[in-house]
Amino acid sequence: MDSVPHGSNYDGAVGVILGVALQRHFAESGTRPPFDLTVACLRAEESCWFPHSYIGSKMALDLLDPDVLTSVTRSDDGEMLGAHIDASGFDAAAVARGKTFLDPATIVA
Repeated sequence: MDSVPHGSNYDGAVGVILGVALQRHFAESGTRPPFDLTVACLRAEESCWFPHSYIGSKMALDLLDPDVLTSVTRSDDGEMLGAHIDASGFDAAAVARGKTFLDPATIVA
């Protein structure tokens, strides 16, 4: 879950595993939490490839300035962020329009 060259072995992954374990606990115990629980794995939070922080979080919450998609380039190949998003199977145009998979108005924590 983490591709930071000098990050720890479990940086990022532990948080995702904890979220999945919590979902399993609720399911097995028959407990329903007081709000929906979404576990998300976000990329490019501390990107060593793009000189811009929290790309995944900003995309998920519609906080990424659309200009970043065409102005920020990858350090090793010079390609724009939007091109890499598209090449990874996602839709940079949807990101630019503010399409998200999380509704910020429904987030509890």
